[in-house]
Amino acid sequence: MDSLMVASNIRKLGRMELLYTCVADLVSFLHRTGMDDLLGGMEHYYDPNDYNRVIYHSKSEDASDRIKQILADADKLLVECEGACDESSAYQLLVRVLKEQTVVEESGARRLKTKEDGANNGSIVTDYQYEKTHIVTASS
Repeated sequence: MDSLMVASNIRKLGRMELLYTCVADLVSFLHRTGMDDLLGGMEHYYDPNDYNRVIYHSKSEDASDRIKQILADADKLLVECEGACDESSAYQLLVRVLKEQTVVEESGARRLKTKEDGANNGSIVTDYQYEKTHIVTASS
């Protein structure tokens, strides 16, 4: 595997982690506020071991399927929570992440933005990219 593939996989994992965290935060909010009836099979998100199972213990060829499942869960949450959780920061953050990182196709299916969709706009920056930028601007 060359360095470009490694970088691509890191970006993909980072986006999956971001989406997962936003969905899990909203699920936790719903659970804490007693709105468990809106979860509909997403209770696993507030299991502390689920994060590691989904993010780190999935095979690389599984990553696309995991992202599709997280996006499907996010769409379900958007429908279920609309109106009931509009003021929640967890809901607002999920809406923002989905707006910035995903595209809804004509078929209604949600997918991650690609480079052609404008995904590579610098909104997700790796530690390496941040340090390199920081060093360049600091020395200027």
